[in-house]
Amino acid sequence: MRNLLWSHAQIFSFPLKITDLWCKTLQETPQPKKRGPKPYAPKKAERDDVALFMASGMSEPRIAAVLGICQNTLRKHFATELQIGRDREMAANLKRLRKAAAKGNVTAMKHLDAKYGTVSTEHSFAAPEAQPDRPEKLGKKEQAMREASTAGQGTTWGQDLEPKNTLN
Repeated sequence: MRNLLWSHAQIFSFPLKITDLWCKTLQETPQPKKRGPKPYAPKKAERDDVALFMASGMSEPRIAAVLGICQNTLRKHFATELQIGRDREMAANLKRLRKAAAKGNVTAMKHLDAKYGTVSTEHSFAAPEAQPDRPEKLGKKEQAMREASTAGQGTTWGQDLEPKNTLN
């Protein structure tokens, strides 16, 4: 009689097992499989590569092709690297230069001096150049009236083009 009663665990356990009165498994129900491709999970090496490629000036389609993914996947999973990858790589290079210069590497010192000189000239606060005054923009009708008033001046037509003030 003990075999006739099903326990709560037997009824509601997953995957469901169909058992007979003697608790022998007759058939197991298969678990549903997930459909579609596995979700993309970027690795640290790929993140470093994307930052390096952005620093070198590669375009997004080329980076996606090198990684073997589509451009939308690149934008979704590597957004940070695409935005600030160049800055991170430049900062890492500056740190390496500073470290080499601290050890006495003269070439690294020269490169750092050149970088500092470039930065100081880029961020100087020079007064903007004065722009010449632009002539007043006229509409078509106003421009035609001004041109008509000076049409005969300085030509052989003389006063022939000037309007006459007499009425006939």
